[in-house]
This record gives sequence, C-alpha cells and structure tokens, in this order.
Amino acid sequence: MESKATFKPYLQLAVWVKIINKRDSGKKQVFSVPTIEEITEYIVTEKLNIDAEKFYYYYESNGWMVGKNKMKSWKMALKSWNSKNSNQSTNKTVTKKEVYGELI
Repeated sequence: MESKATFKPYLQLAVWVKIINKRDSGKKQVFSVPTIEEITEYIVTEKLNIDAEKFYYYYESNGWMVGKNKMKSWKMALKSWNSKNSNQSTNKTVTKKEVYGELI
C-alpha cells in the first residue's frame, strides 16, 4: 500500500502564524508624547530633580527630537537630564566674590 502525503493547509497556516508572531514580537514600541502629568509622576516616583514643565516645553518645541534623531524613550531622557543637572550643581565654579563676599 502506497502512502501519499496529504496537504494540510491548516498546518501551513499555523507555521506562518508562528513566523509572523516571532517576527512581530521583536518590534519596538512606537514613541508617544507624554503629558506633563505623566512626566511629573515619573519624576516623583524616581525622585529626580527636574522641572517637568521645563522638560516638556523644551522637547515639545524641538518636536521631541534628540539632536537629529527622534526621541525613543522620554524616561531615559529624564534620567539624562537629572544626571546633567546633578553634575552642573556639583561642578559649579565659585567666584572670589561669592567666597570672600564684601572683603574684596
């Protein structure tokens, strides 16, 4: 008796669905512009030292671009701003007048 391979379209479909799902699962999420409230909430939960409105209006005026590239993660941008702010406050140069006051 000769066995013939039978075509089973539902198995073919299942294979293609797995391939498509695997390919689509690695896609990155599309960036969505945060609200000032979302930014404020994240600043509070992460204990960052940043003005939410200043951050929002800065990037809103630049079209949410970082240099020539579209922003990918506003949360990472906030953390970057926080580290820059902390570096600027610790590396602040002090003038002689600030140190000696009215003695000069």
